[in-house]
Amino acid sequence: MRMLPILALLLPCLAATPARSVESSDQAPWRKHTINDQSPFEAAGVADFNGDQLLDVFSGCCWYEAPDWTIHKVRDVPLGTNVHYHEDFADAPWDVNGDGNMDVITCAYFSRKVAWLEHPGDPTEPWTEHLIGTPGSMETGYLVDLFGDSTPVFHVNVGGEVGWFELLSTGPKVEWQHRQLSPAGAGHGVGHGDVNRDGRIDIIAPNGWYEQPADRRAEWVFHAEFALGVASIEILAHDFDGDGDTDIVWGMGHDFGLHWLKQSTDADGKRT
Repeated sequence: MRMLPILALLLPCLAATPARSVESSDQAPWRKHTINDQSPFEAAGVADFNGDQLLDVFSGCCWYEAPDWTIHKVRDVPLGTNVHYHEDFADAPWDVNGDGNMDVITCAYFSRKVAWLEHPGDPTEPWTEHLIGTPGSMETGYLVDLFGDSTPVFHVNVGGEVGWFELLSTGPKVEWQHRQLSPAGAGHGVGHGDVNRDGRIDIIAPNGWYEQPADRRAEWVFHAEFALGVASIEILAHDFDGDGDTDIVWGMGHDFGLHWLKQSTDADGKRT
């Protein structure tokens, strides 16, 4: 209600001011750059792929070389069984094999696979795909430093499970481990953050959160403290209101709406 007097003052001013496109203004703080307006792919990743200290873009079949965005096609990406989508739902840059060149981790919905694309040394040459696993249909996945050791895991959202892929060895053979938690919280959407402020990153799912133990190989206790519905990827954890507790923000994955959960403590010291 306190906004009403302000709005009453603003409305006559707005009515008297001609509309102006921000995009056409020389003072606009942002400018849109189109590098491929025909790209059919769901995903993109940003990294320096050719070692010139400039950030390039990788998406689907190609990478785009900064600063002029020259297109380098380095692989073929098939259509899924739904012809509106290609089999490329993540393009996460990471030097998987430790050779100093930036590789890419990808996943797919229809073929249910997670794979990594090996940088060939000359990034304009074809990249080799290596299968990591086939956990299920995924709309995307992302890298997160889950254990705070500067070695990220690839966190995937498979509808019926909660888990990630962890790199165990970079050579002479690249080896991965698929870690699965209890499926109790599984659904559409996944995220991470230190929910209980113990210094360890927890996993957030649509139907609750998983507490990271002191020993990463031990059981992750599931807390069914909320239900978010068809949630976004990622679900975000942060102290949004500055009261010292970790709150949660999520969007609706297949609907409209952006929401947040405020974390509090009741009179008995229980998290609410």
